Amino acid sequence: MRITESQLRRIVREEVANRVNRGSFLKEAVYGALATVYHVTKMDMEEEWNGDMEVLALDDPRADFYGGGLLCTINPPSEVKGYANVLKIPVNLSQFLILDEDVCMRVHGDAVSPMEQVNKMRNKAYLRKAISNVENLRLHSQGEFSADVAHNIGASPALTDFLQGVVFTSRREGKCVIIYDLSEVYPMGY
Repeated sequence: MRITESQLRRIVREEVANRVNRGSFLKEAVYGALATVYHVTKMDMEEEWNGDMEVLALDDPRADFYGGGLLCTINPPSEVKGYANVLKIPVNLSQFLILDEDVCMRVHGDAVSPMEQVNKMRNKAYLRKAISNVENLRLHSQGEFSADVAHNIGASPALTDFLQGVVFTSRREGKCVIIYDLSEVYPMGY
C-alpha cells in the first residue's frame, strides 16, 4: 500500500497532537546536552541553499557581533518578518561554553562555572589561557543578559577557533546559541 505525502503529514500531525494532549511530548528546548535550536534566514532553502552551513552563517550579519558563526535561538522565533525560512537544528551543547545558569543546570546537572566547563572540553589547556582574559566571565542568573560576555568571547579569534559555540541570553532574541564549529551541524527541517 502506498501512502501520499499529504496522508503522511496528517498522520504525523495527529500523532504529535495526541502526544501533546497526553503530556508525553517533550516540551523543553534543551534536554540533557541536546538542544533544538532555530535559525532564521532570508535565503530560499529550496532555490538558493546548496547544503553548506557556512553559507547560512555568512548570510546573517547579526552573528558578526558574536564573532561570526551561526546565530540561533533556543526558543522558536515568535516573529519572522522579513525572513523566508526558520531552520530547526539539533545541537549537542556538551562542548559549548554556557553563560546562563538555567541552561547549564540542564546540560551539566549543576551550576558549573565557565572555567570549570572549559576544563571538561577538548583543547582545555589552550582555552583556559585564552578565556582568562574575558571580562565578566561568570554564570548569569535567569533574567540577566549575557550577550556582552558572548560578544567579548566572539572578539577573540583564539576562542572562536577552539570553542564549538556559546550559549547566552540576548536582550532582543532571548536565549541564543552561536555555533562556531559548523562541521557537525545540519538542519532537521525548515
